[in-house]
Amino acid sequence: MSRRRRKHARQHPIVAEASNTRAFEPGAGVLIGVVACFVLSGFAALLYQTAWMRQFSIVFGTSELAVATVLSAYMAGLALGATIGGRLVDRVTQPILVYGLLEAGVALSALAVPLLLA
Repeated sequence: MSRRRRKHARQHPIVAEASNTRAFEPGAGVLIGVVACFVLSGFAALLYQTAWMRQFSIVFGTSELAVATVLSAYMAGLALGATIGGRLVDRVTQPILVYGLLEAGVALSALAVPLLLA
């Protein structure tokens, strides 16, 4: 740091603090990885929906009830996730790790659905 810049930083403590802290700046690789995870997550969700509708059609006997059940479960999951997430979002320090753990939980619960229907 140049002498002139150090003098300026000493005069303005806010500037000095801001120049010493580094915010998390994801590189291009991290950004591409997160975008790929979003795309794969959406694709997996469509697969889950199709598989669950077929399984529920067998259980209920009609596809209308299966679609209604899958849609209501999806909406209930969104509401529950927004409620819980809204309360805990301020505590998250590593959002990418939390996202990965949540996706792993979704995958495990999706694998449990056929076992629960049997």
